[in-house]
Amino acid sequence: MSCGRLCLILEISHNQLHVFLQILLAAGTGSIIGWQRQMHGSAAGLRTHILVCTGATLLTVIDMLHGAAFQGKIAAAVVSGIGFLGAGTIIHSEKGDTVRGLTTAASVWVTAGIGVALGAGGISTLAGVFVAALVLGTLSIVYRIEDYVLRKKRNRKLTIVILRPEGGKADDILKRVLSSVTNVGAAVEGIVKDQKGVHQGELIVHCQIRLPDGFHSETVLQACASDISVVQVAWDI
Repeated sequence: MSCGRLCLILEISHNQLHVFLQILLAAGTGSIIGWQRQMHGSAAGLRTHILVCTGATLLTVIDMLHGAAFQGKIAAAVVSGIGFLGAGTIIHSEKGDTVRGLTTAASVWVTAGIGVALGAGGISTLAGVFVAALVLGTLSIVYRIEDYVLRKKRNRKLTIVILRPEGGKADDILKRVLSSVTNVGAAVEGIVKDQKGVHQGELIVHCQIRLPDGFHSETVLQACASDISVVQVAWDI
């Protein structure tokens, strides 16, 4: 066997091995992202992300191997076409006021992009791995930070000043006022009565209120202020 033919065989084997490694790397990357989504109960989980990433890598490899005739066209079709798959993970509520699955749809789309980068090879492979790490950080670490910040924002302290009429029971009035708060959708998690009223006949109450997602805090103020016995209500800064 001539040296030239042997070198050609070795080069073909090397290229084939490189392609297989690219696809295996894509499968591993997609599985890591997919597993994170699976643990959060998303509609698109482990298998979906593996298939999306490996499929995008395979198509990009084919794109690169065919040279100028196809180069860029298949990869562009992958990025645009994957949007239809991502749209399938988005769920609207029956009332149409809430939308779920946007993060999963975005993770499917970016996983396809990572697959394209891994299939392109070279510096794009490093970029794909780096983006995969950023995606995991966004889905895991940023998610926890966001949840912590929003939880603090949803839990707020409310001060209510109630005027006690002569012969009236302060507890009955307070119960009525807090019922108006729960009726609008907020939750009362704690109550502290301030024994030092500004004026005689007033009851100052500090409440720990938990607001639902997307809830307007002004709604609670309006509910309290609508009671005739409430002389002042305000959120603690």
